[in-house]
Amino acid sequence: MSEAVVRVLKTRGISVPAEALQRIQSCTDSDTLERWLPLAVTTATRVEDLFDLTPEAEPKD
Repeated sequence: MSEAVVRVLKTRGISVPAEALQRIQSCTDSDTLERWLPLAVTTATRVEDLFDLTPEAEPKD
């Protein structure tokens, strides 16, 4: 699912810097990835929005 998050961001023209790419690709927590994917599709205007809009208990990656 991490690759889907990255693909959606890139398709939407959102830059994914190496640090963010590493964070997304190394995430193994399915709950986190399930939160990030809809944000990538609908809300994010920058990759940091995924992390900013995730509950404070993060990161679980």
